[in-house]
Amino acid sequence: MQSMGPGVHTVRSCDREPVHIPGRIQAYGAMLVADAVTRRLLRAGGDCETLLGQPAQAVVQASLAELFDHDSQEDVRFLLETAGERPNAIRMLHPAADPARSLVATACRSGGAVLLECEAARPVSLLTDLLRDCQDVQTHLRLATDIPALWQSMTDSVRHLTGFDRVMLYKFHDDFSGEVVAEAMDARLRPFLGHRYPASDIPEPARQLYLQNWLRIIPDVHVAQPPLEPCAGEESSPPLDMTHARLRAVSPIHIEYLKNMGVEASLSLSVLVAGRLWGLVACHHYAGPRFLHPEQQRALVLIAGDFSHALEALLAQQAERQRQVKDALLASLQGKISGTQPLEALVRRIAPDLMQLVDAEGVALVDNGEIIAMGRTPAASVVVFVADWLSRQLTDDIHATNALGRDLPESQAWRHLAAGVLGLRLGGYGNIFLLWFRPEIVVEELWGGDPQQPYTMHPKSGVAHPRTSFETFRLEITGLCTAWTRHDMYAVKRLVPLFNAHMLRIADAVLRISEQRFRLLVERAQEGIVVLQDWRLAYFNPMLMRMTGYAEDELAGEPFLQFVLPEDRPLVHDRHLMRLAGQDDGQRYRFRALHRNGSTVWVESSGVNIEWNGRPATLSFMMDITDRLNDEERIRFMAHYDALTALPNRTLFFDRLHQSLAQARREQARLAIAFIDLDKFKPVNDLYGHAVGDLLLQAVARRITGLVRESDTVARLGGDEFVLLMPGIAMEAHAVRVAQKIQDALDLPFALAGHEIHISSSIGIAIYPDHGQTEQELCTNADKAMYRVKHGGRSGIALHQEPSAPA
Repeated sequence: MQSMGPGVHTVRSCDREPVHIPGRIQAYGAMLVADAVTRRLLRAGGDCETLLGQPAQAVVQASLAELFDHDSQEDVRFLLETAGERPNAIRMLHPAADPARSLVATACRSGGAVLLECEAARPVSLLTDLLRDCQDVQTHLRLATDIPALWQSMTDSVRHLTGFDRVMLYKFHDDFSGEVVAEAMDARLRPFLGHRYPASDIPEPARQLYLQNWLRIIPDVHVAQPPLEPCAGEESSPPLDMTHARLRAVSPIHIEYLKNMGVEASLSLSVLVAGRLWGLVACHHYAGPRFLHPEQQRALVLIAGDFSHALEALLAQQAERQRQVKDALLASLQGKISGTQPLEALVRRIAPDLMQLVDAEGVALVDNGEIIAMGRTPAASVVVFVADWLSRQLTDDIHATNALGRDLPESQAWRHLAAGVLGLRLGGYGNIFLLWFRPEIVVEELWGGDPQQPYTMHPKSGVAHPRTSFETFRLEITGLCTAWTRHDMYAVKRLVPLFNAHMLRIADAVLRISEQRFRLLVERAQEGIVVLQDWRLAYFNPMLMRMTGYAEDELAGEPFLQFVLPEDRPLVHDRHLMRLAGQDDGQRYRFRALHRNGSTVWVESSGVNIEWNGRPATLSFMMDITDRLNDEERIRFMAHYDALTALPNRTLFFDRLHQSLAQARREQARLAIAFIDLDKFKPVNDLYGHAVGDLLLQAVARRITGLVRESDTVARLGGDEFVLLMPGIAMEAHAVRVAQKIQDALDLPFALAGHEIHISSSIGIAIYPDHGQTEQELCTNADKAMYRVKHGGRSGIALHQEPSAPA
């Protein structure tokens, strides 16, 4: 066992490797590179001799028409003409040298070239259950109600679909090291669950490729990776960008890495959350090569997308719950930060609440060298020392570290009390700080090999070689506290206006503090500070000008209400009168201000009565919360709505189903749910690409929504599957009639992006209470009814049928 601080070594040469232009391909297939306009062959490579009947050097001298038989010519033209940035359509081709041989082909563009990629076709019989299996996986994913269950469902499903010996869900940490958070594997293997791996195992260039490609397969680590052969005159052409090529060669370092692990084949699926690479589904096979048909690969891409959307929604719900907890604590604190109690006494009184807000064990107020410390904190002199250091680190009046000993080495001796600190400057200037402390936690981490030696460098060539040992390496991590979260930072920042208002609300605050200190406090404040007298702007600080976009001469002396959105003026008027009458309870309220550019600014405001130039006035504190409200709305939307169609997602659907069922039980009423699956959707993606497929899903959502009642719920569960909740139906026939209207509407052509697209739909219906008493029973039975339509030829409607009793 060893001790180490945060962070591990990386190998910079791997971070610079141009893995998108390897100039080589994996030779389990063949690649033909043609000019996108003239169709002239420019390069060829891979196992051309086996697949096309002649070596790459000969292939590159031929024309595309000469390489494939007569029946394949139209499919070749189609692939070349429809090729996009990523491979979409799949076609079966037959080489002219051996027409009995079947090749599976895809195409994608790279600059002015088209990359035609071919590999041997697998028997079609092995694909007959693929659609059913994928739909089962989508069902399992959408029924997962918590994040660990979703993780495990994904690894179990991918292993079932692919047959790989080990499937891991690999989550990236902030430093791009990774951790296996879920695993499905052959029982004979040693588990990797809970193990971490250094960032250098998946360097930056590889992460960028994973961000751009959902899937990467290496079916045989021992297969040759020959260079592409150029045709005459192309020898000096620049390297070919193979970012989206399925056959793109693998970095020799990564091949060596896999061999060192005993891996014979690998598959990786990207997991994207909010447009960022959250992690990977990493698959390893040890019992020889593992080939997947392109149709299987396409299905896995769809499942990876569904999983990413489901994970994003659950993470958004988790964030929303955490934010609500913080808001509840802040609301309690807001009621306690009142009156005219001196700041030191206030902090003593609310210290337990301040510590609970961010789960800290100590809190301290530092006011120009004077210390008020509560809970577990270092000595007063140490607190002052930390505050002085913190004042030089602040960004936007806040700074946090969970490794104070690393950032401030002198603090190592206090790590049992203060391994981490979160600091907040009050008043927008000077030396008034709130500090929260967390003690050291000692954690034992499991690593797959020594993370401090992920590579060895050849002493003469300088070439990097990956480590050969992946045995469990235990690291005792010391000197750290539990990391401060973005929710902690959010909560602490929300305290600033509460404390600033308190400091200025104290009855004799303006008299007690110097004119210079008052000016600094007001002019450097991060919220707008306004003095209203006779409803006019008697004073305002620079922040108010930044918030509204108006210049000083455009605001000075003007009626404040003219800068408030007309709909919100009655609210602001009434709250101002209450404040003047002494009836305002000090609670903050929200309204919308008018920005000079015509936009609106959400403002959160509170204030106190004061005297200004010997006459009554109000001092108001105004914070621009527009970005915060937008972020909260985005999180709420992600948690409950599908990002593509804006329909309710599965979480909101099941919530409404739960409520509707409860109401139906109380009122002894009926309800229906209908699962709607689009037929012929996959060929749309194949033929026109995913962008048109997305437009089609949006158009389908609009058509279905336009046919149902306001009390009904139309949701998208993932992929091309929708569901309709119909509460309060009188009889089965009503549900069938609505389903028929939807099916008729979806049978009509869609005009999208210059194409006329035809699809159909398969619809399964379950009725409460006839076909189920619970959400699970109703969804399962509607799903079964829909599959019955699918297996019976598609394009139909079916009610759930109970199995016949044995004779």
